[in-house]
Amino acid sequence: MDPFHLNRIPEFYRNNNRNTNNTENIICAKLREQARLLFLNRLSKETIQNEELQQLWLLLEKNVHSLSNNNNDGEMNDEQMINYLEFNQIRQQLDVDSKLRKYFTATIFARLLGEHHQSSTIQQQQPGTEKISILTFFRYVMRKIWLQQARISLAFCDSTGNGYLTELDLENYIRQLIPTLSKLNNMDKSYYPFYICVTARKFFFILDPHKHNRIRIIDVLFSGLLDELLELRNVVSNQQQQQQTTKMMAGNHRNIDTDFKWFSSANTIRLYNMYIEYV
Repeated sequence: MDPFHLNRIPEFYRNNNRNTNNTENIICAKLREQARLLFLNRLSKETIQNEELQQLWLLLEKNVHSLSNNNNDGEMNDEQMINYLEFNQIRQQLDVDSKLRKYFTATIFARLLGEHHQSSTIQQQQPGTEKISILTFFRYVMRKIWLQQARISLAFCDSTGNGYLTELDLENYIRQLIPTLSKLNNMDKSYYPFYICVTARKFFFILDPHKHNRIRIIDVLFSGLLDELLELRNVVSNQQQQQQTTKMMAGNHRNIDTDFKWFSSANTIRLYNMYIEYV
């Protein structure tokens, strides 16, 4: 008999939970959800806060000024720079349990130094005297912290816990985000459902071209769309707010400037008026 002859197709997958009842499955699902929430809460508590970032910047400036005063050459660059030895000295001034110490590594210094050499037209310095800008380093730290905070916030809205967001998950995230977007304060709350829909569809139009009805959280972070949305947190002057409100109250999308970004309240009103006209 042919050993490779099969009377039936072998079973490649066996559901281990097929003999369990629905009650046990529900309990397991709730347990996993609670464990995930506890994990995310712990991560959110470990993130660096704005007060710590301000202390870091003050520490960087303080050390740069003290080092420049001790410099015998008497030369001051327009951009505040530090070398690796000075970089380590600043690290030693931090507390032993400080969360910022992990950013003062040779790997990060070398990475920022390489970016500085690529963007600079100045001739490279002698080995051991290379310097990086404290502003570049501070922006790097801020970017890393922002990515971590945004990743945790999006993970809270992940209903499945698999690293993907459905359209409903993303809408819930945007709904929670709206109160923090100061540039939307002049928009009537009756437009919020339409704004949430328009914003979510923009994300899915760009990040879900094959219509899988879900997008990866990592793609949301690095697409640049979330950066543009969070720019609405910047404070708007009263004059700009009044001008934008006047244009929206006009009810004609042709009266609105064309340079408004997609996530702005003005663009939402423009799309809403267009929708009303053609319905």
